Amino acid sequence: MKGRPKGSRNRRTLARLAAQATVDPGFDSLEQMRAVAKQFLGQAAKEQQKLDGMDVKFFNECLLNAHRVLKDIAPYDHSKLLSIRVAGDAANPLRTVQELDLTRLSDEQLLTLRPILAALAGPGGEKPPPSRQN
Repeated sequence: MKGRPKGSRNRRTLARLAAQATVDPGFDSLEQMRAVAKQFLGQAAKEQQKLDGMDVKFFNECLLNAHRVLKDIAPYDHSKLLSIRVAGDAANPLRTVQELDLTRLSDEQLLTLRPILAALAGPGGEKPPPSRQN
């Protein structure tokens, strides 16, 4: 008989189990990244408050480091807004719907309009508006 005994785990499963065993369940990488960014911002603020003059190079490095970390975190905290072009195509052009105020029409005009709206709705379409009762 050759090969792996029935029911034994393959290399892939063993590697996955080993990786899961090494991960601390309380470790949240996103929270750690936030803590690192706060650390850099805190160092920059502390440097800026020095009375005998701040080290501008160190201050800028702290801000750049915080920026890099925050830039990595941003997609998790703020979803991107997508720009979508609303357009139809030649086969299916866009149609606009306009609300019509039928209260300004007379009863005679409504009676004339009723079969037109029914024809536009087509079979099984929306029912035309009911005629006005006076």
